[in-house]
Amino acid sequence: MALYLEGLEVVAADLDPASLACARANLEHHGAHGRVLLADAARPAARTDLFVVDPDRRAGEGRSLDPAAWSPTLAECLAALSRFEGGCVKLAPALASEVLRAAEDAALPRDLGRRREWVSRNGELAEIGLWTGILADAEADPNQRVAVLLGADGSRHEFAGVPSERPALSAAAALNASFLGDPDPAIIRAGLLGTLAKDEGLRPLAPGLGYLAGDKAPSSPLLRAMRVVDSTPLDRKQVRKMLRKHDIGPISVRKRGHRTPTEVLARRLRGDGAQRGELLIARLDAGHRAYLVQRL
Repeated sequence: MALYLEGLEVVAADLDPASLACARANLEHHGAHGRVLLADAARPAARTDLFVVDPDRRAGEGRSLDPAAWSPTLAECLAALSRFEGGCVKLAPALASEVLRAAEDAALPRDLGRRREWVSRNGELAEIGLWTGILADAEADPNQRVAVLLGADGSRHEFAGVPSERPALSAAAALNASFLGDPDPAIIRAGLLGTLAKDEGLRPLAPGLGYLAGDKAPSSPLLRAMRVVDSTPLDRKQVRKMLRKHDIGPISVRKRGHRTPTEVLARRLRGDGAQRGELLIARLDAGHRAYLVQRL
């Protein structure tokens, strides 16, 4: 529908009659005029300039992460993309970036422009989009990846870059971090954590940990910014003492590198104060640590 609303003529194709009926009903509901064909999307039955495909990933009782089990397969989708002026294939959000890149290199011409997007909606990873040809940025670095955050208010934020490493804070600095940033999952899955950290002047809180930290507040919309109010080793008595100091009672918990469910930790560690607080729990080299934080 988005293509039709942009003024383009739409041809929809699928091998599943039920899906075709839904597509036809959707077009009619919006007063759109488009052709709906019972055909294999990997072998287009109509000549068009653009090709957009969402392969069926259902296999048995669930969805498959094996690109060879999709319909059309990832290889078939990419082979079809190369025959159009521009195209897009919608991919599973959990698809490994190295699997995607290997499939691209095997099927797409080297000089075909590409844009890889990891898209989250309201903080949850939703999909990967591979754009090619006139729908991609021909001038971009061929290794560039883009993390996209779509907000509930209709906002759209992007961060583009090439994956890079960023050294973590020292153990002492991690204990005294002034600000923390919790990255959007699109940043993590796109492999852009180190790149974003460098851009923001931050570092990973600990090696292999997703949280970023530093002495200035994160500014990127793709980072949940927090000021550290206090911190202590993750010991129930010490955490409750810290919460009592700040008159904190019920808490919400965010965590990385800890197996216990957040709701269990919230019940176990809650204080007896009057204010609501938020704990961020992280696995450091010296052990787990609880940070009392305030969102910015």
